[in-house]
Formats: sequence, structure tokens, C-alpha cells
Amino acid sequence: MATSSHQTGCLDQCSPVRNRYFYGKMLDVFHFELEQNYFNSKRWLLNRLVSGYGVVCGLNVLLSSDGKSIYVTPGVAIDKCGHEIILCQPSAPIPLPVPSPPTGQTGGSQTPPATANNPQQPGATATPATGTPVIASSATPNAGSGPSSTGTENCDCAEYYHLVLCYHECPTDPSPSLGGDCDTQVTCSPGAIRERYTLQLVEDKLAPARTSSALSDFINGGGIGYAAIATYVSNLTLDDPCPDCCISLANIRVPDPGTPYDQNQNVDISVRPIVYTNDLLYEMILAMKQGSTTTSARKP
Repeated sequence: MATSSHQTGCLDQCSPVRNRYFYGKMLDVFHFELEQNYFNSKRWLLNRLVSGYGVVCGLNVLLSSDGKSIYVTPGVAIDKCGHEIILCQPSAPIPLPVPSPPTGQTGGSQTPPATANNPQQPGATATPATGTPVIASSATPNAGSGPSSTGTENCDCAEYYHLVLCYHECPTDPSPSLGGDCDTQVTCSPGAIRERYTLQLVEDKLAPARTSSALSDFINGGGIGYAAIATYVSNLTLDDPCPDCCISLANIRVPDPGTPYDQNQNVDISVRPIVYTNDLLYEMILAMKQGSTTTSARKP
């Protein structure tokens, strides 16, 4: 049986190939997958380079009622590879790491963070996806006590994690495979692919979002510096984000021992990337013109 060579997250950006139909052409699995992959890849490319990646709406990160886990509210996002990620229901609770005991105490260990895979109900147990690590580490966290090793007096020496959202495909709808080999035993193959997601807590703290523009000469003498825009666009590269297509949703600060998690103090969603939709840009233009407003969040 033919199988798909398409890898989710790794896009063939050059020389796209689509089917050419003619009378009498034999169509098999390869050609049907070629048809799907062509349109998917084109849509993901436009999502990534035109709309941009980030959170479109929703996906707030909230503490559970017990204060020991977090969950993500329904919403929509576009990852770095252009995949659309849709959460129709609140995610399964994701256990938060337990603060390390103070220096000199023994017998305590930090609870490792977990992943939430394909969650449906807020009370469901989170299980990791096949091939997805339960915990990822990008740096060794600070000890959270004692002076900073860098000699900076005002550094934040707390332990940090950040929550990432990843696109994930789940084969589903098993169906009998009736053709091909000479085997007498009937085999089954997934008949559909459900587009889902995974959530992971990753060690380390994300840097704040960039708030300064690289277009320093955009406005010149009351007019638009088109040459600066043309130079900026011409120097952009068509980078392939594969294999890291995930997007970050929040920084999680581990509190001091004996201190409970607090929504405002320990969960920071300002580090997440945002997709600047037309409605959002419209509201930003209104805000620059008239200041803060209490009117509807939608344009008329």
C-alpha cells in the first residue's frame, strides 16, 4: 500500500506539485494524498507568511479551582508552520510543578510537569502523545534561593516554565483494507485524520514580546518611507520552521515553597505571539485615534 511522505511541519516550499488529470489516468493513494498535500501546503504557507503565527482568539491560560493545575480555554491559533489549531472545549488540566523545598530540607522533590494530549473534558487525565516527551528542557532553571550566580542583585531567581501549544494529527476511523496483497487476513487502516493538539510545560522562561519596530525610517517628514519598506521586505528570508512549529502561550513562575499559585503573579500570557487580524488592527487604529473606549470589541 502506498503511504504518504508528507511530514506535518516540514513543508516543501519550492516547486509545488499538483495533479494533472486526463481521461484514463489511474488514481491511487499517492495521487489522492498529492491532491490534499498541495492545497494544505499552500494554505499553511499563506497562514505563516501572510497572516502570521500566534493566537487568533481565546486560549487563555487559567488556574484550576484546586490551584494545582492549569488549563487552556477554547480558542484558535496558527502555529509557526501555518497549521490551524482549534480548541473547542477547555483542555484537560495540566499539573503544575511543586516548588522545591528550601535549602537544607530533604525528602521533597519537584513534581515533573505533564503534557495534555487531545483533551476533551476539563477533568480528564492528561496523557502524552506517542513520541512526544513528557518534559522538555532548554536550560537549567535557577535554584530559586540564595544569591544570583551572575552577581545581579535584582534578578528573578525563581524557577520558570513556559506552556507551548503544538499541532498534532491523530489517525482515526479504522476501516478494513480490502485491496493489494495476497494475504487472506483482513487488515485495518485509519480511514481519517483528526487534527488535534498537544500542550507541554517546558523548562525555562520566555523573553518578553518585542515592542520596538525594525522600520526605523518608516515615517519620514510626515510621509511614508516606501524605500525603507521595500528594503525590509526584500531582506526577509523564507525560513523553514521545521521541526519546531509549536507556539508559546504563557510563562509559569513557580512560587516560593509554601506559597500557592496565583493567577496574576504566576501566570503571564503577555509573552504569547498574536495574529493581528483585521478586526484587531481596526481596534488598534481606533485606540490610537480616540484613546481607550468601552464600546463593543467588534467593528460595526
